[in-house]
Amino acid sequence: MTKIPKVQISRICLRKAPVALAALVALGLGLVAIPSAKAQTLTVLHSFTGNGDGIQPMAPLIMDEAGNLYGTTYYGGNIGFGAVFKVDTSGSEGLLYSFAGPLSDGANPSGGVARDKAGNLYGTTPFGGEFTYGTIFKLDTSGNETVLLNFYFYGSSGNGLYVNGGLIIDKAGNLYGTTRAGDGPSGGGVFEFDTSGTLYQFNFGSVNVGVLLAGVIMDKAGNLYGTGTFGGDFGGGSVFKLDTSRNATVLYSLPDGSGPMYAGVFMDRAGNLYGTTTQGGAFGRGTVFKLDPFGKATVLHSFAGPPGDGAFPWAAPIVDERGNLYGTTYAGGTGTCNFDGPGCGTVYEIDRYGNETVLHSFAGSPDDGAAPVAGLVMDKADNLYGTTEAGGADDWGTVFKLSPPTPQQATQTIIDAVNALYSQGVLSSGEDNALVLRLQKAISLMNAGRDDGAAQSLRAFIREVLDSLRRGVLSPSQAEPLMRAAEAVIAQLS
Repeated sequence: MTKIPKVQISRICLRKAPVALAALVALGLGLVAIPSAKAQTLTVLHSFTGNGDGIQPMAPLIMDEAGNLYGTTYYGGNIGFGAVFKVDTSGSEGLLYSFAGPLSDGANPSGGVARDKAGNLYGTTPFGGEFTYGTIFKLDTSGNETVLLNFYFYGSSGNGLYVNGGLIIDKAGNLYGTTRAGDGPSGGGVFEFDTSGTLYQFNFGSVNVGVLLAGVIMDKAGNLYGTGTFGGDFGGGSVFKLDTSRNATVLYSLPDGSGPMYAGVFMDRAGNLYGTTTQGGAFGRGTVFKLDPFGKATVLHSFAGPPGDGAFPWAAPIVDERGNLYGTTYAGGTGTCNFDGPGCGTVYEIDRYGNETVLHSFAGSPDDGAAPVAGLVMDKADNLYGTTEAGGADDWGTVFKLSPPTPQQATQTIIDAVNALYSQGVLSSGEDNALVLRLQKAISLMNAGRDDGAAQSLRAFIREVLDSLRRGVLSPSQAEPLMRAAEAVIAQLS
């Protein structure tokens, strides 16, 4: 039987994913790697210039209801002590505020901003302010900045110093964050700054959580969660909880030599916590871990480093509604930068089955970024947004967008993988034709706007792959990536 050629669909431009198809087939093992059906096309929305602009964004972005992005830069602005910026939905960047520096204003924000319902922005600086030990600031919708609190510490008195992490805001408008230093064995604590302007401190007493370099998150009940570096039972850091009475518990002690550094944690709807270690793991280049509500910790991925993987993640991943994780690594990938290690950094995905894929390797070129420190934010269309500390037109960092391929393009990638199995001799001509026809029919139905029918065709493809698995035509390592990729496209269509 003659092999049916791939149908050329005129209404879409089918393209290869960034992962080369030559890498799809590992000869001798029969493994087929399906490139992710998620974000793969990078667009630099803004390159920082330092010319009345920010320099070196280190903090995660936030997004408002309209899709505008807000963030901070550690340096730059009109004076050089950092800035708050906005990137609107058209990709235009605007400087909202430039910090004036010590004695009058904050300096060098390393955390992001929080936004209230009225559109006011709140954040912290680790330096500057009246006592040079950092501030809490508010930026109203007209761009007017107010220093709400100056941190200080003298001898055994004070309210803490050096706020590296950002803030969160609860429904009542109270702000929560961490100080890196202060009293107590952990050298810092968690604070609440309420709407009346009163600061409440929650120190850890004899509980050694470590040094607090990241902010905290809050669950629906009002419990707070965060990470400390160099703490815990083994000196590698900890994941901690402060209950609603603000009693501290170490939920997880990280192995020595790992350390979450500036990475906090992210919580999914089921109450699982996700985080990263900057080092440690099987290759010494960092890990992604999961901590379930019962206290069981699992290392989901150990980063192997370049060229095939990222290295040294500085931020926690985010989790989508389907249970897939997305994050960044500071180094690694196929780029040629040399920061903390070879490579310019990556954006990665870990799917709900535990499989990791590099979605993008930064190149450090003028039209690309390098060295992402912060984590990501995702919009309703599954686009990912983030910042890089370096790279871009002037090598001062970027704001980027990583867009998913269309369902048609993702389905074409599966067709390429099926045809690779045929080329290997794993599938016969008839078996290949049957599977490819299902996928081509799905593309045609998508083009006609019949997404329900396309999903049915993809489900039929999954059933046929399962049948091939039962008959021994395909091995589990060959069948499962095909089925996962088809399920991802169905999720895009739903």
